[in-house]
Amino acid sequence: MMDEISAFITELKLEGRLSENTVRSYELDLSKLSEYALENGIVKGIDLSADFLKKYLEKIEADDLSPSTIARNIVSIKAFSRYLLKKEIHPFDISEDLKAPKTSQSPVVILTRTQIKALLDAPDKSYAKGQRDEAILHLLYATGIKVSELIKLKVEDVDMQIGSIEISAPKMDRVVPFNKETREVLSRYLQEGRRHLITTTSEELLFVNYKGMPMSRQGIWKIIREYSRAAGIDQSVTPEMIRHSFAAHMIERGADMDAVQFMMGHVSSAAMTRYARDNKDYIRDVYNSTH
Repeated sequence: MMDEISAFITELKLEGRLSENTVRSYELDLSKLSEYALENGIVKGIDLSADFLKKYLEKIEADDLSPSTIARNIVSIKAFSRYLLKKEIHPFDISEDLKAPKTSQSPVVILTRTQIKALLDAPDKSYAKGQRDEAILHLLYATGIKVSELIKLKVEDVDMQIGSIEISAPKMDRVVPFNKETREVLSRYLQEGRRHLITTTSEELLFVNYKGMPMSRQGIWKIIREYSRAAGIDQSVTPEMIRHSFAAHMIERGADMDAVQFMMGHVSSAAMTRYARDNKDYIRDVYNSTH
């Protein structure tokens, strides 16, 4: 069955619809399924059955895996089952009746404004790395953007004159304002710190690492962890916590929830109509009055 799994994984890679991590997860999940099938005398996809898949799920549930891991396995198995049907290797979609367990969502952790201030004040602004890190932390909290969006920002995406960033996203591009304090922090970084980090004047990315290379998500996580410790915050701070704190603090001060959702990139059909780019003045008004 591993040959059929390999062919399935190869097809996913060629299609390019899924991320590398997702394809890798499919491969690992299905490899374990194949091992269990082989232990039970099943060597080909045609020999799989709905009953066997249910027994396999009972087996991994007994291994005390988390509901989210079990749910991910089901997604992998369902995708493979549909592949076997499409390729006419199997006459049925044997995964049709598989149900994912309900996953309990972790409670959202919000930092206090005092903790946020301590975090933003933690970097040493007297040298380039500190100025960069200060700008990163301020921009994350001031706009609520994701780390994946932050590391892709280019200098041209920042409008220092009006104080906003433009974010390109699959669903919809959006313009998110930032406050006066963040503008001052970014201005210092652009005028001073950044020129000591970039290796060429043609560099387009807003943030680079100490080697002048693009920053990684892991690198941003390390920066946040470093400064949260320096700020005396006695919990593990994540980018999502800063993002959630941005939203919570704005809503506490009376911000329109749909506007906050728009700024964060959760674009509902209603928000797309109401907050199109040519109507960004309303977004700025909401932002200025609450953040």
